[in-house]
Amino acid sequence: MYAIWNIKASDIAAELNRCGTYEEREIISAAEKLGYTCIEETGDMLEAIDPNGGRTIIAEQ
Repeated sequence: MYAIWNIKASDIAAELNRCGTYEEREIISAAEKLGYTCIEETGDMLEAIDPNGGRTIIAEQ
């Protein structure tokens, strides 16, 4: 199933360099490039460990 995600982490949105909605694979790729780890989909959210070690929501459907 195709889902559209809205970015919640400003550094990931800046890395993608455009406003709007994104596919999950685009968000995960940008997050990994910026140092996010343990990225997982939980319900309608993408959560990850940020570069500072905190758990954060990086995107929502």
